[in-house]
Amino acid sequence: MALTFEHVTKRFGTITVVNDVSLTISTGSLHGVVGPNGTGKTTLFRLILGLVPPDAGRITWNGSTIRRDCPRIAYVPEERGLYPHMTVEAHLRWFGQLNGLSKTGARHRAVALLDQFTLTPYRRHTASQLSKGNARKLQWAIAWVIVPALLILDEPFDGMDPVNVRLVRDLLRDAQHHGITVLVSSHQLAVLDGLCTHFTLLHPGASPLHGDRAALTQRMAWQRLTIRFRTPDAGTRLAAWHPSVPLVLESAPDAWTRQYRVARQDVDRLPLQEIWQLGSCAAVSLDPPSLTDIYWDVVTPVPAPLEALS
Repeated sequence: MALTFEHVTKRFGTITVVNDVSLTISTGSLHGVVGPNGTGKTTLFRLILGLVPPDAGRITWNGSTIRRDCPRIAYVPEERGLYPHMTVEAHLRWFGQLNGLSKTGARHRAVALLDQFTLTPYRRHTASQLSKGNARKLQWAIAWVIVPALLILDEPFDGMDPVNVRLVRDLLRDAQHHGITVLVSSHQLAVLDGLCTHFTLLHPGASPLHGDRAALTQRMAWQRLTIRFRTPDAGTRLAAWHPSVPLVLESAPDAWTRQYRVARQDVDRLPLQEIWQLGSCAAVSLDPPSLTDIYWDVVTPVPAPLEALS
């Protein structure tokens, strides 16, 4: 069941929020949507759900134009969207019955979801009594009442502690393994970077950038060299170093470590032997740009280097 956008545009008055988006998201993809506030991430999701119509273009799901009543599409919005005086268990039972389960089936499904999302201790709490993280987990559990074919998540990790971020991340990987298509937006780029296989990067005034992780990395002209010493004298050891290839000092996280940008065409000529001869090296690594780096390259394409070594 592929999700396809064909030249989709959405305007609100004179403001174009989604501009001529063409994209195919394959079945079982874990697709991250990234961009600054106001670039149309939530609008893109609402277009998929049929909550707002496109002004131009077409969105199809499994070959048919998408409708508001398409079955097995689940959405977890950024807002809570819970009934404040209804208990956790009552939410799950009620949404189970709304989705066609019998009373008995909804009760059994609720018990299973309470356990899966570690909400059993809060089963009789009302939504208004829940912490932000537990309210978020309840939203997730509701989305999972009927296992979806398409799962859409708007800032799903907001308010979650690291333990629950891992729980949800593992759930999404399991969903992908079972062929569920997942769209997720988040400002926690490090979480998305280790989770999603494909990305859409949105930026005002520019066409969206789509691609898998490898394709997005390939568009970057540099890689990151990290040198870590055993003693806190990195600055002293590197002060007199004149590398044989140009390097740009990117950061000095602490007295032990320095990070540089290396142009892609210079990577094969990187003077690793020179680096180790500086003495007291604990580790040297060469890594591709992170999703955060790629994001900043899209938002601010010409970063100012801190210092050049040549």
